[in-house]
Amino acid sequence: MRALQTVHALEGCIRRGFAQTFFKTCDAQGNVTGTVDLPRLLGPQYPATIGIMRQAVHEVLAGELERLGVPIRLGLSVSALAQTDHDVDVTFTDGTRGTYDLVVGADGSGSAIREMMFGPQVGPRYTGQMNWRATVSRPPEVTGRYSYFGPTIKSGFNPVSEREIYIYVVQNVAERPRWRDEELPAMLRGLLGEFGGILGRARDEVRDPQQIICRPVFSMIMPPPWYRGRVILIGDAAHGNATACQRRQHCDRRCRGAGPSYPLGRATRGGARGVHAGALRAVPNGGGELRAARRMGKAPRHRRPPRGRPRGGELPHTRASRLVT
Repeated sequence: MRALQTVHALEGCIRRGFAQTFFKTCDAQGNVTGTVDLPRLLGPQYPATIGIMRQAVHEVLAGELERLGVPIRLGLSVSALAQTDHDVDVTFTDGTRGTYDLVVGADGSGSAIREMMFGPQVGPRYTGQMNWRATVSRPPEVTGRYSYFGPTIKSGFNPVSEREIYIYVVQNVAERPRWRDEELPAMLRGLLGEFGGILGRARDEVRDPQQIICRPVFSMIMPPPWYRGRVILIGDAAHGNATACQRRQHCDRRCRGAGPSYPLGRATRGGARGVHAGALRAVPNGGGELRAARRMGKAPRHRRPPRGRPRGGELPHTRASRLVT
């Protein structure tokens, strides 16, 4: 939220999403076993956190970029990079070219920039887990995130707007599966069959494959440095994390009062080296969370319900137009 506030996108995300101040843990039948009141790190006038769909975040950020006059080119990627001591010549997939002081590869776990700079041998690995999400209507009594601990799996839901919540489940599957879309609703209802309460009622709304996103969970961490010359990787392109570890990492940082993601604008004063130094600070325990994610994918999914309260700038002499992400 502090990072969103820094780029003047927080108010828009609050309007589009759902403000939250707590999360609850429940047993399989929906009986609440613990409540955590989340700290409002931006002050009492702001919620502790926001549930929001990714598309809504993109629309808020795109609107702010448009307001600032930042040019955005969609449906485009990078096909080639050529570096000198002073700049990077970039060829785009539509045949156009541009010259930039710094290239930031923020293109996700399947990063094309990473493959160009470091080769195909560096990439994410399947963790043995499948990540399920399903969007259903929000019951009026749901105003925060709930986690349900069943006999064999953990599930829950999170409000993402005034009208919707999403159900989440992480399933251990040793070999990466290839399921057909039409199979997904019945499969997800089956996974949620051991739950009652609000989650059990929400389960019955899952009927259309369009409601569901089911993706394999990958993780990776590149050995530093994450840059070559004037090309730097950040985010999932350099260190992709598994869902459960991301959530724990996020909560750990929030409770410790750590700062937001390292500001790219400030870091670019030092070029790729400056961005790299800040990005390294964003990865906890030297990648220990990522190694834990792989172990979690191999562990049996059996949990007991928890008892009690859970523990819970710019480059020197650089124009903004000469930075490409």
